[in-house]
Amino acid sequence: MIGRAGEMASRWDSAAAALPDLLMATLGLDSPPDLDGRSIPADVLTDHRVRELMRALEERLHVTLDATAFRGARTFTAIAAVVQHALGERQRPAGRL
Repeated sequence: MIGRAGEMASRWDSAAAALPDLLMATLGLDSPPDLDGRSIPADVLTDHRVRELMRALEERLHVTLDATAFRGARTFTAIAAVVQHALGERQRPAGRL
C-alpha cells in the first residue's frame, strides 16, 4: 500500500508524498486529491494530462508504468495501484516472478 502523505511512516520522497502533488500539478487541480475511489472527471483526465502525469511519475519515482493500465485508471485509487505495482516490479530481484 502506498499510504498517505501525512502518515509518519511515509518518507518525503516516497510515492505517498509525491503522488498527490503530481496529480494536482499535472491534472490542474486546486488542491491535492484524496486517494479514494471517486472517478476523476473526464474534463480533468484528458489524454494530454494523462501523458504528462505518467511522464512526471516515471521521472520522479524512477519507474516504468504500464501504459495500458495507467490510461485505463479512472480513479485516484486506480492510479495509485498502477504506481504501486510499478514500484513493486522495480524492487523485485531480476529473474524472480
